[in-house]
Amino acid sequence: MIAKVKMNSLAFCLFFLVFSVYAQDDVGQHLPSMAPDSLGEKVSEVPADKSDWSIPGNNKSSNELENSKRKEGDGTYIPNFEPNTNESNELSEREKALSTGSEIPFKYETEKEVLTFKNEELIKNFGNKGNSQFSISFIPDSYSYDNAAHSFKKTYRTGDKADFAAILKVDGHSYFVKEFFDFGVGLGLSVGYNGGLAHFVTSESGTTQSEARFRLWTFPLDLSFLADLNLSRYYNVGGKAGPSAMIIWQHRSDFPQGNSNRDIQQYSFGYFVEGNFKLSLMDIFPQTTYEVFSQYDVTKMYLSIFARLQSYENFREKITINGTSIGIGFSYNYL
Repeated sequence: MIAKVKMNSLAFCLFFLVFSVYAQDDVGQHLPSMAPDSLGEKVSEVPADKSDWSIPGNNKSSNELENSKRKEGDGTYIPNFEPNTNESNELSEREKALSTGSEIPFKYETEKEVLTFKNEELIKNFGNKGNSQFSISFIPDSYSYDNAAHSFKKTYRTGDKADFAAILKVDGHSYFVKEFFDFGVGLGLSVGYNGGLAHFVTSESGTTQSEARFRLWTFPLDLSFLADLNLSRYYNVGGKAGPSAMIIWQHRSDFPQGNSNRDIQQYSFGYFVEGNFKLSLMDIFPQTTYEVFSQYDVTKMYLSIFARLQSYENFREKITINGTSIGIGFSYNYL
């Protein structure tokens, strides 16, 4: 009898334990039309200032989902980049070059959506869109300098103590035609230096070298008309020509400070002609193409090798400066 009572008690305890477990699982459930809060259920809310929330079952945040959307009607969509802030919806020249509606020049590569730009495609898009050109060049001065007594030639060219002569030239042009043939107009300014020990005319030997040092500074100013022939995206040939004027400033050390003959200035009108061959560095080395264009609006960068012919023969004294020299420089086309 006692054993039977114990068995009934044990069975009752097991039944009560199983019932409690199942009842605990059903506590979170609520009947239809019953408010969740009435059962003590806590409703989770996304804080208003928490913008980077996630959707259950999706491993992307809201920012990532928004950035991965492609907008209809956009030729090119770059995540986190809204280039057009113009209320009139008109694209700038830079935006047109980056968003052409043709083949997309980049792709998604990883889950982090890192963009890899195809620089070759970008060059094709904006390579011919430059409106202006800026050039800086270096020219070893091998022009002929002479006067009636030939003292200029002996002082600045053939004398043993003649200094190395060089010219630094900068110029800028604006294009008014930009096609297979490019045409533009602009200005150029150069600064040149010559120096040496003076040679004077004597009645006995014709000339004599003194210890007086002469320095000659030249300042050519060009009105330049430009023409380029774009034979390839990698190179072009062309030239510049136009009227020019040169100011010369001669300084001599054998006169005291304040003497009017110590520094002499003269000027002459003349002309110049240049022919050049240019290599496109951005096409040959495209690694930094996008950075250079996006930061500096440079659409082409050239290494230029050129020959310059010039002639100036109308100075106050009978001085002539003419001839041809070979130079090297860099040219930049930009928006």
